[in-house]
This record gives sequence, C-alpha cells and structure tokens, in this order.
Amino acid sequence: MFEYYIRQQVWISLRLYIGQILVGYGLGWTAPIIPKLSDTNTSPLPYELTETETSLIASIIYVGTILGPYVTSYLCNAVGRKPCFILAGVSSLISFLLLAIANNLAMIYVGRILCGLGSGIIFIVNLVYIGEIASTNIRDRRDAARNVLEQLGRRKEYHDYEEMNKNVEEHSALEEWKQLLTVKSNRKALFITLTLGIL
Repeated sequence: MFEYYIRQQVWISLRLYIGQILVGYGLGWTAPIIPKLSDTNTSPLPYELTETETSLIASIIYVGTILGPYVTSYLCNAVGRKPCFILAGVSSLISFLLLAIANNLAMIYVGRILCGLGSGIIFIVNLVYIGEIASTNIRDRRDAARNVLEQLGRRKEYHDYEEMNKNVEEHSALEEWKQLLTVKSNRKALFITLTLGIL
C-alpha cells in the first residue's frame, strides 16, 4: 500500500489540518451568529446593530487574515514553524474567549480580528510546512484536503448552531450565546493549540 514515509507524511498532515477546521469555523461564525446579534432578545449587546455594524462584524476578520501572512513570513524563519502554529491556536483561543464574553461591539471587533490573524497564520504555515515535508507525488492531494477540512469546519459551526436551537427552551439568550461560543469554540481552539504544540 503506502510506504512508511508516505504514511508518516499523511499522518502529520492530518494533524496539521485540524487548524484548517478551526479556520473554517471562524470564517463560518457569522452565518448563524449575525441573526442572533440582530435580535435584541438574543444579543448580548444592549442595543440593536445597524446594517453597517453587522457588515463590519462579518468582514473585519479579513483585516487579521491579511496581517497573518506578514507576521508568519517573518516568524517562520525567525522562530520556526511550530511556534507559529501555537501562536495561531492561542490567537484563535483568545478570539473566541473575547467573543464569548463580549458585551460591547469593540470586543466583537477585536475578537474577529484576532480570529482572522490566527486564520491567516494557519493558512500560510500549513502551506509552507506541508509543502516542505510532502513528497511531490502526493502534495496536490494534501492541498485539496486543506479546502475540504476548512469546509468541514464551517459545517461544524452550522451544526453547533442547530444543536443550540434545539435546546432553546432550556437556556436564556445570554447563556445560549456563551455556551455556543465558550464551550463549543474554545474547546476546538484549545484542542488545536494543544495538538499543534505536541507536534
């Protein structure tokens, strides 16, 4: 079947692609959350959002995503790939913690920018690291797997949202918000941080 070195490369790539799931989770976060933020009964914010504020929540992640590759290009050569993976996981963890305790719009903006920073770092470090370790005969399949797992992360966000809606009678709006962000998202970010740290 596969030679040993190819199995090792595939195994390492699968562990690294856990980060791509987190990227998809962060990018897909706004789809189920924007309706909650727009409704004053379910929003942790004390006022109703304008259309501009809602659009900014959805798009400000790309400020961090643009900054991520610039940070990564320097840090990858200065400190190595592994610390960059850990930085991405920690950035994502802090971003979801900020989103979970957000009680004003600025906290949501900062959380989204940090989520974008982590996503930008993961995008670049995954490509560089896997490009370095992958054999040429399987490199293209690994790049395709990156996109598939990112979409899996987005689907997971939608699934978590649906699970929360099933139990809506059991929780208050604020408890539901914090559970969706704290329990679901931070568990993933912490798992990814620890997994990448073990590599």
